[in-house]
Amino acid sequence: EEYVPIGGGFWAYGPDTEVPPCGDPPPTYDQIAENAFYCPSDDLIAWDNENLVPQLYEEFGGFALGLVFAHEFGHAIQARADELDNPTIVAELQADCFAGAWSADVEAGNSEYFALTLGDLDRAVEGFLTLRDGVGTSAADPAAHGTGFDRIGAFSGVPAPGHNRHPQPPPPLHPAPPATHPAPLTPAPRTPPHHTPPHTPPPPHTPTPPAP
Repeated sequence: EEYVPIGGGFWAYGPDTEVPPCGDPPPTYDQIAENAFYCPSDDLIAWDNENLVPQLYEEFGGFALGLVFAHEFGHAIQARADELDNPTIVAELQADCFAGAWSADVEAGNSEYFALTLGDLDRAVEGFLTLRDGVGTSAADPAAHGTGFDRIGAFSGVPAPGHNRHPQPPPPLHPAPPATHPAPLTPAPRTPPHHTPPHTPPPPHTPTPPAP
């Protein structure tokens, strides 16, 4: 299916600007301060251009900022695919996965504005570990985005070890194989110790008798 462009536009806002026209009535600045979001009702993407973007750029760099927008575009894709009814944490981690797909496209050389480096990825991981749910946040929380490991796993396409934050985790695809026991080790043959033969003293010296 052909992609449908964002219809409601892109809105940069701040404490002293017009707020994005998302909903009726639209939100106040205090409700959306230091945030970036996709608004499904009006099909727009908005971001705090004064109290979010400069700080993210300074702390994590330009590529991490690009990931924020790729994440929000991910939500727009979900709206076009009728996938917005999933639990919040599923929708958020899927948007992180879409951001990872965008990163792979950048790495493949398909971006006019970005070139991915290992340093960019390091700072992106740092951002995910910073912009994560607090310890003890339930996966069912309507504001849940995932732990740092959840988010990194979704971004990279590799679930975090021990991942169990999905409200209804799927069963394993295959049963665990039976445990196997290694064969006992066979001791190496012992080499007999090297014996030095006992020292044989020389025969006693017999003096020669003097000549007559």
